[in-house]
Amino acid sequence: MVLLPYVLVPPLSPQKRPRSPSPASEPSSRPTSPNLSPRKRPRNDKLVGAAVSGISKFSLSSSTSQTAATSTSNDLDEEERVADIFAEPEDAYFHLYSAYPTDELELPECFKETGDEDDGKPIRRLTKFSIFRKDDDKPFVHPLCIEEESASAAFCAAGWATEERQETDGEYESDDESEPGEESRFVVLDIIAGGLNKHHFSDEELDENVYIETEAAYYILGVPAAEYAPFYRRFRLCHRIANSVLNTALEDPLADYARWLDAAVEQSGLEQTESALKRDDVVAYILQAIESVAGSFYKLRKARLIKHFSDENKSRKPEDGSIVVSDMVGRIIKQHLDSKIFVHGKELVEESKAVAKKLDQQHKRHLDDPKTIKPGPPSTMDPKCYESVELDGVVYLRRLLSLAAGNHMSRGREMHKELTNALLTG
Repeated sequence: MVLLPYVLVPPLSPQKRPRSPSPASEPSSRPTSPNLSPRKRPRNDKLVGAAVSGISKFSLSSSTSQTAATSTSNDLDEEERVADIFAEPEDAYFHLYSAYPTDELELPECFKETGDEDDGKPIRRLTKFSIFRKDDDKPFVHPLCIEEESASAAFCAAGWATEERQETDGEYESDDESEPGEESRFVVLDIIAGGLNKHHFSDEELDENVYIETEAAYYILGVPAAEYAPFYRRFRLCHRIANSVLNTALEDPLADYARWLDAAVEQSGLEQTESALKRDDVVAYILQAIESVAGSFYKLRKARLIKHFSDENKSRKPEDGSIVVSDMVGRIIKQHLDSKIFVHGKELVEESKAVAKKLDQQHKRHLDDPKTIKPGPPSTMDPKCYESVELDGVVYLRRLLSLAAGNHMSRGREMHKELTNALLTG
């Protein structure tokens, strides 16, 4: 398997195709939109990101790493074609898209005046897109990286920008996303820090679109590029499941988990909901979406479905336990606490005494001469000693036994006089 050599050193700004000058195209004669930032930024890194995002007949595998790029074809002609593309990076856009990227600030006027606005920025749509890190040799990333790594990394998006028209009922509509339309423009966008917007909730309605934000506009993410689809697929599933939970809770506050799940698996694109809910990343995404939306819309918190997810994954409070302190501390805090406390070691000592007393009562004591003495096996340490001894039917291990010297007139001493002055050890 051949790795795709997509790490490039960008050249100087690409040469634009010559076009006839016209007064309308002169910067001085074109008014600046009040909604757009007049500042232009260098775009020397466009070639790398867009060239990678548009390579056809190659796919990305995220099984081992979300940023691993591999070729799925061993066809030599295909490899030569890609090599030829990268051999002339200044013409890479022309080979892949038959167009050079359009600067976001140079999009046609229709992109600036149609559709709705938010925070003074127009809303557009981005299709056949990919998201990648700037100045990185592994550009393709999961969309959530925009949120998680915004403090340490910069991100871009490449794709075809189209205008977003708004109907009278407030719903957005756009052209067919299967192929870029005539009014579409290929762009490479700088995403602002934290510029991923999802689960937007306003006027008791949930906006199911996913947005990226630049300095100049908002872009609704449409269909991803084929090369980027493996990175977007799991995020899209999490996003749709979370939207389904929120919509169900909004439309039917009495709907429980079982009813929602039965309905969800019947919907197109949500057939894998039940198995997906067994993954920690999916559940974590749903909880994050619930918290972000329900935090500003208290009505949702009362829905049974929302309570199910919140209660099911709520951190459990540790059960109240006994407070154990030392004897000195116990005497002091008893004057200030209402809860029951235990002096450390006190009850353990009492329990130990009770056990010792019970064992002492059960143990046979031989204060006088035993009636019978049976030596055990000889000790391996000393042949004059024994491993054990049986006294009146009780076996003693690892004990010392001494028989006092004296007149061995009794029958018992006569029978066991060989043990006189013997030391039995274990």
